[in-house]
Amino acid sequence: MENEEQEAPAPEYSEDGVDLSLIRWMLSLTPAERLDVLQNHPRNTGLLLRELSVGGVEFIAAGGFAQRWHCPWGTTIELSVVPSSDAANLNRLLAVLGSLDARYRLQPDLRPTFSHLTRARELNLTTRYGPLDVLGTIGRGRTYEDLLPHTVEMEIGGGVRVRVLDLETLIAVKEEVGGEKDRAVLPILRATLEEKRKLERR
Repeated sequence: MENEEQEAPAPEYSEDGVDLSLIRWMLSLTPAERLDVLQNHPRNTGLLLRELSVGGVEFIAAGGFAQRWHCPWGTTIELSVVPSSDAANLNRLLAVLGSLDARYRLQPDLRPTFSHLTRARELNLTTRYGPLDVLGTIGRGRTYEDLLPHTVEMEIGGGVRVRVLDLETLIAVKEEVGGEKDRAVLPILRATLEEKRKLERR
């Protein structure tokens, strides 16, 4: 049927919870492109956060970025965000994704649509600033609204502020997911939380 909207691709994970779309996307790059991704990752993550924030998108930074924000551990190169499901917010998000030339990592001819944002649990995208995962929920179905009270706000420069999942909730989500890569980082996250609490008690 003409003009029928294509469904968002389903996320693909290994049995251990590894994002296969990210691996396959990296393998599709030339050596020079891979080096560019690795060298510019910190800068590009900041640019992605800034674009989303300046675009008026209400979101919470989660996943590997939240993990690295709380402790220097992990090598994830994608930014994972959980946006508010409010229709006006999703329209703002869609506008920002368009300005970022966002496409699906494994189907670069396909761009995210509003219905993808409302129906799909997870969008694995690539943008001009690198990989971006847009998540409807994390852990055991936790939405933006569920997570909002469990965030910390940080300024990333120029008066731009973003919300990041707090350490306690990040640990809880990792425990709920229970994948091998999640279990692997739990000891250092728990140790970081204990050290943080010691500092707060002083």
